[in-house]
Amino acid sequence: MKARLLLSALLMTASSAAFAADCSRPPEPGVPDGSTASQEQMIKSQQEVKQFIEETDAFTQCLAQEEATAKADADKAGKPLSGEQQNVFIDRHNAAVDSMHNVADSFNTQLRTFMDRQKQQN
Repeated sequence: MKARLLLSALLMTASSAAFAADCSRPPEPGVPDGSTASQEQMIKSQQEVKQFIEETDAFTQCLAQEEATAKADADKAGKPLSGEQQNVFIDRHNAAVDSMHNVADSFNTQLRTFMDRQKQQN
């Protein structure tokens, strides 16, 4: 009996890991230094940041779908997701949201620096 429970727990963990592999978090774009960047570099960076945010939003939606599927599979097996399994989804989601905020904050800081430099040059 213990072997069956261990096997079931192992399969659920492996299943959860397989789900996690389906969603890929996009890499963070680099943000140029606003004190030296050209206008073209800032525009390109803005586009990359917008794309990153869209891709990260899609990633979080993918995670939500994976979590729903994992919960449904666990329910079918008669066992809820463990706290550890739920925390994996929560941690990945939170890390993605934090990453979006950090990239956006970094870009906005560099954009302000760029705009201040432009004002001084004019």
